[in-house]
Amino acid sequence: MTTSRGVLTIVHSQPKYARHAVNLARSIRLRDPHLSLAVATDLDAALFEGMYDVVIPWKFDHSAGFLYKLEIAAMSPFDTTVYLDTDMLVFGSLQPVFEIFESDAFGVFGRNDPAPSYFEDMNLIRAALPAPTYPKFNGGLYYFEKGESIESLLRAAWAWHVCYDALRIKYDRGMESDEALLSLAMVQAGMRARETQIDGVYYNPIWPDGCAVETNVIAGVCEQVTNAGREQRAVLHYYGGAMLSYGYEREALRLESAFHNPEHHVRRDWLIRARALLAWASMPKRWRWRVRRFIKKFVGRSNE
Repeated sequence: MTTSRGVLTIVHSQPKYARHAVNLARSIRLRDPHLSLAVATDLDAALFEGMYDVVIPWKFDHSAGFLYKLEIAAMSPFDTTVYLDTDMLVFGSLQPVFEIFESDAFGVFGRNDPAPSYFEDMNLIRAALPAPTYPKFNGGLYYFEKGESIESLLRAAWAWHVCYDALRIKYDRGMESDEALLSLAMVQAGMRARETQIDGVYYNPIWPDGCAVETNVIAGVCEQVTNAGREQRAVLHYYGGAMLSYGYEREALRLESAFHNPEHHVRRDWLIRARALLAWASMPKRWRWRVRRFIKKFVGRSNE
């Protein structure tokens, strides 16, 4: 099956990620009900029944860490694809994302940095691939179009993988980083990251001090809140420990209620609080600071 435009996500190894993928699909369906959705997975297709138009069986044995993302062009059934991680929710239409990148073979939101944090020794990187800047981005969202350009880019990323340790590329949570390899491949191809603050579409919550986020997935509200004001975002990435937060769990239950209750209403009751407490108790201490802001922001506040 090939359609002109769609969203791809990946679920592998653990069934708990299937729930995240279903939540992602529900959040997309609220804003873009006619947008085609696909999931590549090694799990039972029945877990995604009714929410994904295409379920793609995929073996991940040969892809270590996050490197399975370097296979997204082969996975996708679409001519034009937006890839999203499952630990995301969508609060606005994804059509602007397609429009922003429509003239690009591959696109990411981020910045172009002379010394991105992927690399321990920039002297090694500059010796291997001289450039004034290197794309720095979060790999939760990729845009690409089928064709030789994306295939060539991914081949180049795989080629850099051979030099991973020799170039002292950092590991992400103990795993090899697709972002670092794609950054190098993008430089070779003359590509740059699209500046996030210019487009105002994608928001990754690695928050600076004094920044919070307010969300209501049913109402389509996702606002970055700082002393300078509020800025609406279309996509929120619940990165790392934020998936275990009260904030994510509340939105997940809102979505579950919306797709089983035509009134699109869910009370903030003991179930949400119990799940948040269990998540907090099981969370590594190094992640707790990330979700403390969620709890401080939303617990004890009346539901909208």
